[in-house]
Amino acid sequence: MQAAISLLEEIRDIKSSDGGVTWELVSNVIEPPVDFHSVVTSKQNPEIIVGFDSGARGLFKTVDAGKTWETLEYPEHISALTISPDDSEIIYAGTGNGIFKSDNGGQTWTQLDIYQGMAVFALAFDDDGRLFASVKTFGIVYSDDSGESWEDMRDVDFTISSIAADSENGFLYVGVYSSGGFQEVYKIKYDSSSYELIGTNKGLK
Repeated sequence: MQAAISLLEEIRDIKSSDGGVTWELVSNVIEPPVDFHSVVTSKQNPEIIVGFDSGARGLFKTVDAGKTWETLEYPEHISALTISPDDSEIIYAGTGNGIFKSDNGGQTWTQLDIYQGMAVFALAFDDDGRLFASVKTFGIVYSDDSGESWEDMRDVDFTISSIAADSENGFLYVGVYSSGGFQEVYKIKYDSSSYELIGTNKGLK
């Protein structure tokens, strides 16, 4: 059976159970309808979804695939979210003031010591538990110990707005803003030894 796919998009919570061919409205979350720009689904339990309203009306969480929602406290205006693939209680939030971590499903938050005062644009775990972040001035950084220590990916200096990790094949897929003002997608090896442009909106109207 094909797993249900959930997508929290602008203005409402919608869901597809056929790979995106058709969609159904699940919930508006709040009124006027929520505008999620930062949202994440748990890999451990896909019915758990956490999203931050772009109008700063709240951080919201569902444990029943969007049917009902609770409002959580949040540390700062959130620009990125990710959930540990091994533990749905562990959530990271990227903000304009660094990275915050929750060990209790988003009920309380602790700021990580590193990158305080720096904007964090994107966060993502791979299936092996490596945590990636896009941080202003640093580019892509990663942690193999739940954010205790970090390393930079060499020669990655794009302005990155989103990250998806393929640990099986050792690639990152990143959405970037180019120096020419275009939105592009690159495929980057984990060791930064190769870059491949695989999509751009340059020339599109």
